[in-house]
Amino acid sequence: MLGPKLNSARLAAFVSPEAPFAAFLMVVVVFVPPFYAGELGLGLSAVGAIFGLTKLWDMVTDPAFGILSDRWHTRWGRRRPWLVASVPVLGICTYMV
Repeated sequence: MLGPKLNSARLAAFVSPEAPFAAFLMVVVVFVPPFYAGELGLGLSAVGAIFGLTKLWDMVTDPAFGILSDRWHTRWGRRRPWLVASVPVLGICTYMV
C-alpha cells in the first residue's frame, strides 16, 4: 500500500541531494560521446556500445548493492558506511572523467 502523497517541498527535499550528480551526468552524456567520437577517433557505434555496456553493468550491480546495503547493519546505520566509502571512489572517478 502506498503512503500519503508527498507535498512539493518534501519531494524537493528528497530530490535535492541528487541534483548536482544529475547535472554532472548531463555534462557527461552530452559532451563525452562527441569527444570520444571526434577527438579520440572512436566510431559512434563504439561509443554507443561503451555507454550501453555501462548501463548493462548497472543493471546487474545496482540491485546487488541495493540488497547488500539493505542487509548491512552497523552501529552507524545501514547506508552511512556505503556513502562514506563511495565518496573517495566517486571523487577519483570524477577526476578521471
